[in-house]
Amino acid sequence: MDAQTATLDIVRIDNRHLVLISENRISFIPNVSDEEIEQACVEERRVIVAHANASTTHTQLGPSIAFMPTFDCNLRCIYCYAKGGEDQTSLPLATAKHTIDWTASKTDDPHAKPLTVYFVGGGEPFMNFRMMDGICRYSRERFASVEVVVVSNGIHGQKQRQWLIENKASTRISFDGIMHAKNRPLATHAPSDAIVEQTIKELAVAGVPLTVQLTITRDGTAHMFESIERISSLGARYIKIEPVHHSVLSRGEQSLVPDLEEFVEMFLSSLKRITEQGLLIKIDNSFISRPTSGYYCGAGEGSNVTVTPTGLITSCLEVASMSDAYADTMIYGRCTESGQVVIDDDKRRFLDRLHWRNYPNCPGCNLKLICGGGCPMQGGWDNNDLLNPSAYTCRAHQMLLPKIFAQVFDDPRTVDVVFDNHTIERQC
Repeated sequence: MDAQTATLDIVRIDNRHLVLISENRISFIPNVSDEEIEQACVEERRVIVAHANASTTHTQLGPSIAFMPTFDCNLRCIYCYAKGGEDQTSLPLATAKHTIDWTASKTDDPHAKPLTVYFVGGGEPFMNFRMMDGICRYSRERFASVEVVVVSNGIHGQKQRQWLIENKASTRISFDGIMHAKNRPLATHAPSDAIVEQTIKELAVAGVPLTVQLTITRDGTAHMFESIERISSLGARYIKIEPVHHSVLSRGEQSLVPDLEEFVEMFLSSLKRITEQGLLIKIDNSFISRPTSGYYCGAGEGSNVTVTPTGLITSCLEVASMSDAYADTMIYGRCTESGQVVIDDDKRRFLDRLHWRNYPNCPGCNLKLICGGGCPMQGGWDNNDLLNPSAYTCRAHQMLLPKIFAQVFDDPRTVDVVFDNHTIERQC
């Protein structure tokens, strides 16, 4: 890498402070005059190049597979992106094994590498618990080790919780805090919050790598900080806060999506109160992702291998059936009855195009390394065009990020709440 090829985005805050964004790095520089900006950028590029040239670490990552164990669900969340529970189809273990075998056949020396196994929704993964356990056992026969990641609604018994603990599974539990009883009832219409709270408490005490997903509806926006406090009181230390995501496949109406101005205001207010009260909380959010010149997610580069309950291979878990919108694009493979995995290479090549460099307005945007062009599917749902980002998410980035940067200058403790897994240089 040289200084000319290093991407460096410049954000000016209140005509005083400077934020420089590059690959895996953000620098906060206070009180920079207009005349000093160019020199600050020259120095930052020098640092970027020096770090890149000095890096000798090349981590060899193993492959990964995501499984949707079932479409069935024990909740009836009012905004579910997949209408979980309306279809009870579950993934056979034999199909999952074929996919693991296929992955091993494409991996150099699989017995020397780890396999990351994701269990994700379409329904609630633990509704097909036996298959989850079978996948992990079989994966350990084919690979050196298995790292387990589970995205779940938290409706667990003691057996499932113990399984997560024993497998040291990185776990994301959905819990909507103050609004949970309304947003996420059981299939019987009874409230589910007490069960989920118990799950979070037990996993937190056991030291399971735990993130709590807090989904914000329009009605829940005003209760954002109260919900954060409630989650914090359960022992969770990582909270992923997202506004409701709506599509033609969602349960519920567009009216559930929060007003963006109100969401941004409450998010910023919550950050301020977290630092003022010293809550031991990290906030994750798709709007403040690690800066990268890569893809927004694996759907974009066609690297996601997500196996649906019917044996289809999709690049996005939102598109899981051939009857779904964008199935002809996102579903790019299948596992046949004979155990063969068939991939459509033309579809994979199209998915490679879902990068901000190929979007109309992204290359000239100074937030592109953090935004990454946003979720490709959200662009599809909002614009009927996968190569045109969602106006909602674009506007969210433009409204939220500069204000978060300004908050960092006002209170540097903000960095410790919202930024993680990349280098932060702060002189404020």
